[in-house]
Amino acid sequence: MSSTNRTTRKNIVVVGGGGAGSILVRALLPRLDPRKHTLTLINPRPFYVHLPRTVRMAVDGSGAPERRVLRPLAELFHGVSTDFAKLKIGWVVRIDGNTDKNGGHVALSTGERVHYDALVVSPGMRLDDPLAYPDTMEDATVYINKWRAKFANAGHIVFGGGGPVSVGARTL
Repeated sequence: MSSTNRTTRKNIVVVGGGGAGSILVRALLPRLDPRKHTLTLINPRPFYVHLPRTVRMAVDGSGAPERRVLRPLAELFHGVSTDFAKLKIGWVVRIDGNTDKNGGHVALSTGERVHYDALVVSPGMRLDDPLAYPDTMEDATVYINKWRAKFANAGHIVFGGGGPVSVGARTL
């Protein structure tokens, strides 16, 4: 592809690969024309955490539930050209808009800058323990095993309230 065609493509950047960001990327991939667009997903983790499933995963490791709960974001781009769509792992530290209000740049903690013509910011949230999953798959696995051990060694576990966690806990 010539550099002329490359510069005429519109760069769409999605910040955040959680529930909303990953669903948006999945929806955009088949709808965008790779000759006219590029799509970049930026996320601090190379995986998505499916939070509703984490409750059971924290107490029951049978069947390796982390394979269903910690989903690699690279799976979104399976079979897609890296010239068209890519995943960048890193924290966004700054968003710089152009003075003419046409696009700008996203600055990553790695020092890299990513140009955007259209920007979607879907940062999600960071939760406290026991849902404060680390950013690498290796560290997340250690973290999960630490919480499983805490539950396994607990003398008593009390659930307060009648929400889905407490009601579902009776089946654990």
